[in-house]
Amino acid sequence: MFEKVTYEEILERILSRMPSDVDKRESSFLYNASAPIAMEIKNMYNEIDNILNQTFFDTADRYGKYQRCKERGIDIARFEPTKALCEMHVTPKEIDVPIGSRFNHEALNFITKEKKSDGVYEIECEEEGTKGNVLGELLPIDYIDGLSSCKIVAIDKYGEDEAELSEVDAVFYASLNSQAFGGNRADYLEKTKSIHGVGGVKVYSADEWRGAGT
Repeated sequence: MFEKVTYEEILERILSRMPSDVDKRESSFLYNASAPIAMEIKNMYNEIDNILNQTFFDTADRYGKYQRCKERGIDIARFEPTKALCEMHVTPKEIDVPIGSRFNHEALNFITKEKKSDGVYEIECEEEGTKGNVLGELLPIDYIDGLSSCKIVAIDKYGEDEAELSEVDAVFYASLNSQAFGGNRADYLEKTKSIHGVGGVKVYSADEWRGAGT
């Protein structure tokens, strides 16, 4: 909104208010005294412009969009990146792997979170996102006495990347276009999509499912 308000224009306005019989040329006392003020005023316009952009969902950045989503009761945790949780098998299974032990798989590191059973542990990728959804051999970073081999054999919880802004937009506008209440179709859509890991859902009424009267 204030893109056309430039530093040069502000400085010219300030100097134009000075008496015409004083020296206002570049490097003069008045010029040098007015220039920093003009810059600060320009910065103020930039901040006002940013506030206006954050006010409207279409022009807001990711942080601003998240704040508007919270106003609609949308859980923004669904848009945040998550870490993969994997199942690690070790041999021999009789050994005890300390919780907090770290392992490496190519460019990724994992940390032991929980012992499930003998030789079976839950480990978490130290990096967020889908990159942690891997299977394969692991190398211990910390020395573990008696450990022969270890590998990821399953993914218990897939890591997810940060949501694209287009997905944030879609969720926000869907909350405006349909009102969820009392178990209606929009209510089922909203509740199901809020479950972590759910990418999409289709809702059928009882009539559509098995016919009228069901």
